[in-house]
Amino acid sequence: MDNNKNKNPLSPSWVGAIFFAVFAFCFLLFTKYILLSLQQSAVLPFFPALLVALITGIFLGAIFTKYLTYPKSWIYAFLIGILMALIATALIGLVIFLNLYFSDSTFTHRLHHWQDFFILYGTIFLSLFLIIGLWLMLFTGLAAVYFSKHFWPTLIAIDKAHSKTNHS
Repeated sequence: MDNNKNKNPLSPSWVGAIFFAVFAFCFLLFTKYILLSLQQSAVLPFFPALLVALITGIFLGAIFTKYLTYPKSWIYAFLIGILMALIATALIGLVIFLNLYFSDSTFTHRLHHWQDFFILYGTIFLSLFLIIGLWLMLFTGLAAVYFSKHFWPTLIAIDKAHSKTNHS
């Protein structure tokens, strides 16, 4: 007996992780070359930013895809996308803060109290949210709606059609 025939090869978490990793890569390119093209110095170099974007996309896609695969309203999917964008903005702000902390030797000399670390992180998060986060919320919400209403149902339909042709 072959039990592998009855198993579904499409894992929602795996498909969502790949989908949102590709989305994160595309948004990184949009951010680098459209939103921040006038800025001369990069807060986070491109290669570390690429790694952060891909890891964040995989992480959030794998976690939140289970909420997007069930047929619900498009507003629910859009709100899940906004939540994903807020978490991504917080994680990216933390990575920028850690990059400044470990790469700039004078950075730690300016922070005298532990409250200064929270104030600086809040400033980084707020500026990141206002510059990139609003765009990220809009596009991630739209990507979540697309995944929920078009991408995932199409993959399921293709898988069912493929399994029917294999069994015939």
